[in-house]
Amino acid sequence: MKENYRIPTSLGESAFDVEVALTGKSGVGLRPMPVGYILVWMGSALGLMWAVSSTFVSASPLGLKALFCMVWVLVTFLVLRRDELGHQMWAYIPAAANYLSRRMRTLGCRRTQQAGDLRGLVGISSVETSGRCDGRIRFTDGSYGYVFEVVGNGSRLLFEADRAAIVDRYDGFWRKMDPDCSYSIVSCKAPMRVDSQLGAMVRRWRQVDDEALSALIDEKYRVLRGHVGDEFRSTHQYIVARADNRESLRRCVSHIQGECENSSLVFKRVERLGGRQALAMLHDIYCGPCRRQEGARR
Repeated sequence: MKENYRIPTSLGESAFDVEVALTGKSGVGLRPMPVGYILVWMGSALGLMWAVSSTFVSASPLGLKALFCMVWVLVTFLVLRRDELGHQMWAYIPAAANYLSRRMRTLGCRRTQQAGDLRGLVGISSVETSGRCDGRIRFTDGSYGYVFEVVGNGSRLLFEADRAAIVDRYDGFWRKMDPDCSYSIVSCKAPMRVDSQLGAMVRRWRQVDDEALSALIDEKYRVLRGHVGDEFRSTHQYIVARADNRESLRRCVSHIQGECENSSLVFKRVERLGGRQALAMLHDIYCGPCRRQEGARR
Protein backbone atom coordinates (compact mmCIF):
# COMPACT_ATOMS: atom_id res chain seq x y z
CA MET A 1 0.00 0.00 0.00
CA LYS A 2 1.30 3.45 -0.90
CA GLU A 3 1.99 5.83 1.95
CA ASN A 4 1.08 8.88 -0.11
CA TYR A 5 -0.63 9.58 -3.40
CA ARG A 6 0.19 12.26 -5.92
CA ILE A 7 -2.76 14.37 -7.01
CA PRO A 8 -2.32 15.33 -10.69
CA THR A 9 -2.53 18.99 -11.62
CA SER A 10 -5.75 20.00 -13.33
CA LEU A 11 -5.52 20.87 -17.03
CA GLY A 12 -7.39 24.11 -16.36
CA GLU A 13 -4.72 25.48 -14.01
CA SER A 14 -1.93 27.82 -15.07
CA ALA A 15 1.34 28.86 -13.49
CA PHE A 16 -0.46 31.57 -11.53
CA ASP A 17 -2.69 28.92 -9.88
CA VAL A 18 0.23 27.12 -8.23
CA GLU A 19 -0.06 27.46 -4.45
CA VAL A 20 2.97 28.44 -2.37
CA ALA A 21 3.31 28.60 1.41
CA LEU A 22 4.69 31.77 3.01
CA THR A 23 6.38 30.58 6.20
CA GLY A 24 9.08 31.90 8.46
CA LYS A 25 12.12 30.21 9.94
CA SER A 26 9.95 28.57 12.57
CA GLY A 27 7.79 26.95 9.88
CA VAL A 28 4.67 28.85 10.97
CA GLY A 29 2.98 31.10 8.47
CA LEU A 30 -0.04 31.71 6.34
CA ARG A 31 -1.90 28.98 4.53
CA PRO A 32 -0.79 28.21 0.95
CA MET A 33 -1.99 30.79 -1.57
CA PRO A 34 -1.84 30.90 -5.39
CA VAL A 35 1.01 32.80 -6.99
CA GLY A 36 -1.41 35.01 -8.90
CA TYR A 37 -3.21 35.90 -5.66
CA ILE A 38 0.06 37.07 -4.07
CA LEU A 39 1.15 39.02 -7.16
CA VAL A 40 -2.17 40.87 -7.36
CA TRP A 41 -1.96 41.84 -3.69
CA MET A 42 1.59 43.12 -4.23
CA GLY A 43 0.50 45.08 -7.30
CA SER A 44 -2.48 46.47 -5.38
CA ALA A 45 -0.19 47.61 -2.56
CA LEU A 46 2.14 49.36 -5.01
CA GLY A 47 -0.81 50.98 -6.75
CA LEU A 48 -2.18 52.19 -3.42
CA MET A 49 1.17 53.73 -2.48
CA TRP A 50 1.35 55.50 -5.85
CA ALA A 51 -2.24 56.77 -5.57
CA VAL A 52 -1.73 58.14 -2.06
CA SER A 53 1.61 59.82 -2.82
CA SER A 54 1.38 61.00 -6.44
CA THR A 55 -2.28 61.78 -7.20
CA PHE A 56 -4.89 64.21 -5.93
CA VAL A 57 -5.42 61.91 -2.93
CA SER A 58 -2.10 63.16 -1.50
CA ALA A 59 -3.67 66.62 -0.96
CA SER A 60 -6.65 65.22 0.94
CA PRO A 61 -7.00 65.23 4.74
CA LEU A 62 -5.76 62.29 6.74
CA GLY A 63 -9.28 60.98 7.30
CA LEU A 64 -10.07 60.84 3.58
CA LYS A 65 -6.74 59.13 2.94
CA ALA A 66 -7.58 56.46 5.49
CA LEU A 67 -11.04 56.00 3.98
CA PHE A 68 -9.56 55.73 0.50
CA CYS A 69 -7.09 53.07 1.68
CA MET A 70 -9.89 51.07 3.32
CA VAL A 71 -12.01 51.18 0.18
CA TRP A 72 -9.00 50.21 -1.96
CA VAL A 73 -8.22 47.18 0.22
CA LEU A 74 -11.88 46.15 0.35
CA VAL A 75 -12.23 46.29 -3.45
CA THR A 76 -9.04 44.25 -3.87
CA PHE A 77 -10.36 41.64 -1.43
CA LEU A 78 -13.72 41.42 -3.21
CA VAL A 79 -12.09 41.11 -6.62
CA LEU A 80 -9.81 38.28 -5.46
CA ARG A 81 -12.50 36.43 -3.51
CA ARG A 82 -13.49 33.03 -4.93
CA ASP A 83 -17.02 31.83 -5.51
CA GLU A 84 -18.39 28.37 -4.73
CA LEU A 85 -16.84 26.95 -7.91
CA GLY A 86 -13.40 28.31 -7.09
CA HIS A 87 -13.46 31.08 -9.71
CA GLN A 88 -12.15 34.50 -8.73
CA MET A 89 -14.66 37.33 -8.85
CA TRP A 90 -12.59 39.47 -11.22
CA ALA A 91 -13.61 37.08 -14.02
CA TYR A 92 -17.20 38.35 -13.68
CA ILE A 93 -16.30 42.04 -14.11
CA PRO A 94 -16.65 42.06 -17.96
CA ALA A 95 -20.04 40.33 -17.75
CA ALA A 96 -21.19 42.78 -15.06
CA ALA A 97 -20.05 45.73 -17.19
CA ASN A 98 -22.01 44.42 -20.18
CA TYR A 99 -25.07 43.91 -17.98
CA LEU A 100 -25.21 47.64 -17.23
CA SER A 101 -26.44 48.29 -20.75
CA ARG A 102 -30.22 48.18 -21.06
CA ARG A 103 -29.96 46.30 -24.34
CA MET A 104 -28.13 43.45 -22.61
CA ARG A 105 -30.81 43.19 -19.89
CA THR A 106 -33.80 42.80 -22.21
CA LEU A 107 -34.72 40.22 -24.78
CA GLY A 108 -37.42 41.08 -27.29
CA CYS A 109 -39.94 38.33 -27.93
CA ARG A 110 -42.48 40.07 -30.17
CA ARG A 111 -43.34 38.59 -33.53
CA THR A 112 -42.12 41.72 -35.31
CA GLN A 113 -38.65 41.49 -33.76
CA GLN A 114 -35.76 39.34 -34.87
CA ALA A 115 -35.51 35.99 -33.11
CA GLY A 116 -31.73 35.73 -33.42
CA ASP A 117 -31.01 36.73 -29.81
CA LEU A 118 -33.48 34.20 -28.40
CA ARG A 119 -32.17 31.50 -30.70
CA GLY A 120 -28.62 32.22 -29.59
CA LEU A 121 -29.70 32.01 -25.95
CA VAL A 122 -31.48 28.68 -26.35
CA GLY A 123 -28.94 27.23 -28.80
CA ILE A 124 -31.48 24.94 -30.51
CA SER A 125 -31.99 25.17 -34.25
CA SER A 126 -34.68 22.53 -34.84
CA VAL A 127 -36.33 19.39 -33.43
CA GLU A 128 -37.33 16.53 -35.72
CA THR A 129 -40.91 15.45 -35.05
CA SER A 130 -41.29 12.53 -37.46
CA GLY A 131 -39.39 9.77 -39.17
CA ARG A 132 -36.73 7.40 -37.91
CA CYS A 133 -34.91 10.19 -36.05
CA ASP A 134 -38.00 11.45 -34.22
CA GLY A 135 -36.92 13.67 -31.32
CA ARG A 136 -33.43 14.44 -32.56
CA ILE A 137 -32.34 17.98 -31.75
CA ARG A 138 -30.07 20.02 -34.00
CA PHE A 139 -28.17 22.80 -32.25
CA THR A 140 -27.00 26.07 -33.73
CA ASP A 141 -23.34 25.00 -33.63
CA GLY A 142 -24.05 21.98 -35.86
CA SER A 143 -24.13 19.33 -33.13
CA TYR A 144 -26.95 16.84 -32.50
CA GLY A 145 -28.69 15.56 -29.41
CA TYR A 146 -31.51 13.58 -27.85
CA VAL A 147 -33.50 14.07 -24.66
CA PHE A 148 -33.98 11.12 -22.30
CA GLU A 149 -36.39 11.04 -19.40
CA VAL A 150 -34.68 9.07 -16.66
CA VAL A 151 -35.60 7.69 -13.25
CA GLY A 152 -32.65 7.29 -10.91
CA ASN A 153 -32.00 4.94 -8.04
CA GLY A 154 -30.56 7.27 -5.40
CA SER A 155 -32.08 7.66 -1.95
CA ARG A 156 -31.02 8.73 1.52
CA LEU A 157 -32.50 5.54 2.98
CA LEU A 158 -30.15 3.16 1.18
CA PHE A 159 -27.89 0.79 3.05
CA GLU A 160 -24.17 1.47 2.94
CA ALA A 161 -23.45 -1.51 0.68
CA ASP A 162 -26.14 -0.48 -1.81
CA ARG A 163 -24.88 3.09 -1.78
CA ALA A 164 -21.32 1.95 -2.48
CA ALA A 165 -22.53 -0.25 -5.34
CA ILE A 166 -24.42 2.68 -6.90
CA VAL A 167 -21.38 4.97 -6.61
CA ASP A 168 -19.12 2.36 -8.22
CA ARG A 169 -21.61 1.83 -11.02
CA TYR A 170 -21.86 5.58 -11.62
CA ASP A 171 -18.07 5.79 -11.74
CA GLY A 172 -17.96 3.05 -14.38
CA PHE A 173 -20.76 4.75 -16.34
CA TRP A 174 -18.87 8.03 -16.63
CA ARG A 175 -15.59 6.26 -17.44
CA LYS A 176 -17.23 4.57 -20.44
CA MET A 177 -18.55 7.88 -21.74
CA ASP A 178 -17.52 8.75 -25.30
CA PRO A 179 -15.16 11.77 -25.31
CA ASP A 180 -17.08 13.28 -28.24
CA CYS A 181 -20.33 13.32 -26.25
CA SER A 182 -21.61 15.47 -23.40
CA TYR A 183 -24.46 14.90 -20.97
CA SER A 184 -26.54 17.64 -19.38
CA ILE A 185 -28.72 16.62 -16.43
CA VAL A 186 -31.91 18.70 -16.15
CA SER A 187 -34.34 18.57 -13.21
CA CYS A 188 -37.56 20.57 -13.29
CA LYS A 189 -41.01 20.71 -11.74
CA ALA A 190 -43.73 19.94 -14.25
CA PRO A 191 -47.35 18.72 -14.22
CA MET A 192 -47.81 15.02 -13.70
CA ARG A 193 -48.07 12.99 -16.90
CA VAL A 194 -51.29 11.05 -17.00
CA ASP A 195 -51.31 10.13 -20.67
CA SER A 196 -51.32 6.36 -20.08
CA GLN A 197 -54.14 6.62 -17.53
CA LEU A 198 -56.18 8.78 -19.88
CA GLY A 199 -55.65 6.32 -22.71
CA ALA A 200 -56.81 3.45 -20.50
CA MET A 201 -59.96 5.40 -19.58
CA VAL A 202 -60.72 6.11 -23.24
CA ARG A 203 -60.41 2.42 -24.10
CA ARG A 204 -62.64 1.48 -21.16
CA TRP A 205 -65.21 4.13 -22.16
CA ARG A 206 -65.41 2.67 -25.67
CA GLN A 207 -66.13 -0.79 -24.27
CA VAL A 208 -68.95 0.33 -21.94
CA ASP A 209 -72.55 0.45 -23.21
CA ASP A 210 -74.26 1.62 -20.03
CA GLU A 211 -74.91 5.38 -19.90
CA ALA A 212 -74.35 5.66 -16.13
CA LEU A 213 -70.96 3.97 -16.34
CA SER A 214 -70.05 6.09 -19.35
CA ALA A 215 -70.93 9.26 -17.42
CA LEU A 216 -68.87 8.07 -14.44
CA ILE A 217 -65.83 7.34 -16.63
CA ASP A 218 -66.26 10.69 -18.38
CA GLU A 219 -66.29 12.48 -15.01
CA LYS A 220 -63.13 10.65 -13.89
CA TYR A 221 -61.53 11.55 -17.21
CA ARG A 222 -62.23 15.27 -16.72
CA VAL A 223 -60.90 15.22 -13.15
CA LEU A 224 -57.76 13.35 -14.15
CA ARG A 225 -57.09 15.57 -17.16
CA GLY A 226 -58.11 18.96 -15.77
CA HIS A 227 -57.15 18.66 -12.10
CA VAL A 228 -54.52 15.99 -11.57
CA GLY A 229 -52.73 16.60 -14.87
CA ASP A 230 -52.53 20.38 -14.36
CA GLU A 231 -52.52 21.08 -10.62
CA PHE A 232 -50.31 18.31 -9.25
CA ARG A 233 -46.63 18.70 -10.02
CA SER A 234 -43.75 16.27 -9.73
CA THR A 235 -40.00 16.36 -10.31
CA HIS A 236 -38.94 15.23 -13.77
CA GLN A 237 -35.33 14.43 -14.57
CA TYR A 238 -33.87 14.48 -18.06
CA ILE A 239 -30.51 13.83 -19.68
CA VAL A 240 -29.70 15.84 -22.79
CA ALA A 241 -27.17 13.76 -24.74
CA ARG A 242 -25.21 15.91 -27.19
CA ALA A 243 -22.55 14.95 -29.74
CA ASP A 244 -20.61 16.65 -32.51
CA ASN A 245 -21.82 14.28 -35.23
CA ARG A 246 -24.45 11.61 -35.81
CA GLU A 247 -22.11 8.64 -35.35
CA SER A 248 -20.98 9.89 -31.93
CA LEU A 249 -24.61 10.52 -31.01
CA ARG A 250 -25.47 6.93 -31.93
CA ARG A 251 -22.74 5.63 -29.60
CA CYS A 252 -23.98 7.98 -26.90
CA VAL A 253 -27.54 6.63 -27.19
CA SER A 254 -26.26 3.05 -27.07
CA HIS A 255 -24.24 3.89 -23.97
CA ILE A 256 -27.27 5.20 -22.06
CA GLN A 257 -29.67 2.49 -23.18
CA GLY A 258 -27.11 -0.27 -22.56
CA GLU A 259 -26.54 0.95 -19.01
CA CYS A 260 -30.26 0.76 -18.29
CA GLU A 261 -30.55 -2.72 -19.80
CA ASN A 262 -27.52 -4.18 -17.98
CA SER A 263 -28.14 -2.75 -14.52
CA SER A 264 -30.70 -0.76 -12.56
CA LEU A 265 -28.21 0.89 -10.22
CA VAL A 266 -27.75 4.02 -12.32
CA PHE A 267 -31.11 4.21 -14.14
CA LYS A 268 -34.31 2.43 -13.23
CA ARG A 269 -35.97 3.60 -16.42
CA VAL A 270 -34.80 5.44 -19.52
CA GLU A 271 -37.15 6.71 -22.21
CA ARG A 272 -36.04 8.64 -25.27
CA LEU A 273 -38.46 11.48 -25.91
CA GLY A 274 -40.07 11.93 -29.29
CA GLY A 275 -40.27 15.22 -31.10
CA ARG A 276 -43.55 16.41 -29.55
CA GLN A 277 -42.46 15.33 -26.06
CA ALA A 278 -39.09 17.04 -26.44
CA LEU A 279 -40.78 20.26 -27.58
CA ALA A 280 -43.13 20.08 -24.58
CA MET A 281 -40.17 19.66 -22.22
CA LEU A 282 -38.32 22.59 -23.80
CA HIS A 283 -41.51 24.67 -23.63
CA ASP A 284 -41.82 23.98 -19.89
CA ILE A 285 -38.21 25.12 -19.35
CA TYR A 286 -38.11 28.26 -21.50
CA CYS A 287 -41.77 29.33 -21.44
CA GLY A 288 -43.04 27.85 -18.18
CA PRO A 289 -45.55 25.04 -17.62
CA CYS A 290 -48.85 25.47 -19.36
CA ARG A 291 -52.07 23.56 -19.77
CA ARG A 292 -51.82 20.93 -22.44
CA GLN A 293 -54.48 20.71 -25.02
CA GLU A 294 -57.01 17.93 -24.84
CA GLY A 295 -56.11 16.68 -28.28
CA ALA A 296 -52.46 16.44 -27.34
CA ARG A 297 -53.28 14.42 -24.26
CA ARG A 298 -55.46 12.00 -26.16
